[in-house]
Amino acid sequence: MLSQLEAPFKIDERVFLKIISDERDLITLLSDIRIIVDVRETSDSYTQIAGMSTGIPQIVKQESNHVYHKKNGFCHDHGYSVAEGLYFYLEDLDHWNDSLVYSYHLMQEYSGKKIMKKWREIIDNASKY
Repeated sequence: MLSQLEAPFKIDERVFLKIISDERDLITLLSDIRIIVDVRETSDSYTQIAGMSTGIPQIVKQESNHVYHKKNGFCHDHGYSVAEGLYFYLEDLDHWNDSLVYSYHLMQEYSGKKIMKKWREIIDNASKY
């Protein structure tokens, strides 16, 4: 079955599954992807950051620093299935749009100025000891 998914596997008129095997595949598909599903025990950080930076909701096993349940993702560890996550983001586009906005705000936390400010705080606190 997985070998069949190397090429996009059509589920219906608008839904395709594609296994992403490396970063090139992900970058190539980002403009067409509407939701990322990563069912590995530990989600791929590169994929999560790419999804967050483009505002694409993600279905993952557990929350991380980049994916938050019902904010910009849907997490299995909250007792939900992949199907429920797909339904949440694809049936009601308000949820998809909310994810886009949340991801945008989350990305602001990773701006150069904010990172420099956090490093300054760490250095200042370390120099007190």
